[in-house]
Amino acid sequence: MTGITTDTRVLCHYMRQECINHKHSYDRNHPVGRLINLLKLKMQVCTQRYDRRPYGVGLLVAGYDDQGPHIYQTCPSANFYDCKAMAIDCNLSDLINHGVRALTGTLPNETKLNNKNLSICVVGKNYKFHCLDENELEKYIIAEIVGTQPTSSASDSSEVGVGRTERHGEEQSSTLNPQDPTPVESATEDRRMQ
Repeated sequence: MTGITTDTRVLCHYMRQECINHKHSYDRNHPVGRLINLLKLKMQVCTQRYDRRPYGVGLLVAGYDDQGPHIYQTCPSANFYDCKAMAIDCNLSDLINHGVRALTGTLPNETKLNNKNLSICVVGKNYKFHCLDENELEKYIIAEIVGTQPTSSASDSSEVGVGRTERHGEEQSSTLNPQDPTPVESATEDRRMQ
């Protein structure tokens, strides 16, 4: 996200509501491409009317559906771009380290990366949606500051972390293993095999 924060909240709320409505109506997850198309239509109206200003925000929207992984970039002009992303010889831990390193480079000098201004979530074909908790985030932040790979503690036994998400009062657990291929890499391999 880059731009006006209030516009971001409005658009994120809109996407959330569309996903909830689609799940309620069709009992399946909203396809990512269709969601972005609806977002584009909402943003386009503001560019054509004299009494409205365009949404002053660009979004990077990532998701996974039946068609595989998707990353879309939206612009305030209501244009959107379907981006391609690949991971070669990279596991989940390496991918998270790369993301943390990239985000660290974008911060102003007086701002330090911490678990208040960083959140990391993982989604993919073989992964349930999982957001890293504060302890897991802290490992990657410290590793970036020191300039090393995060080390797994004895209790982790080579896992990035174990996450719990609650959905409708039901607890689901998901385990992420840093030796597993990344979700994007797995989907790419599956497509090549077909």
